[in-house]
Amino acid sequence: MSVKCPYCSSSNISSPQKYVTTASGIGAIGGAAGAIYTAMSSAPKYSPLVFTAATLANLLLIGLTGGLSGSALGAQIGHELDNNLPAPYKCNDCNQKFSPVIALN
Repeated sequence: MSVKCPYCSSSNISSPQKYVTTASGIGAIGGAAGAIYTAMSSAPKYSPLVFTAATLANLLLIGLTGGLSGSALGAQIGHELDNNLPAPYKCNDCNQKFSPVIALN
């Protein structure tokens, strides 16, 4: 069954994937922060002035890895939310927004 606009009967309809982008961004920030915090808390307690290039590179790689894994997990959660929660449709011809319940009638 194809979704049609209740205002102009067009089938040029889009449904924004807003939960995927939001959850992916939150997951990336949380993953990077969590990975860096874990790396810093388990690192030997040196003076803050003893940061070497290797330490900074290690923290950068740990942060990137945590950000990527958090983003991937957030994207999966967002995809499930987009599939299960009703999101408003938008007609690309008349620019009207309408709910999925109206679209099925």
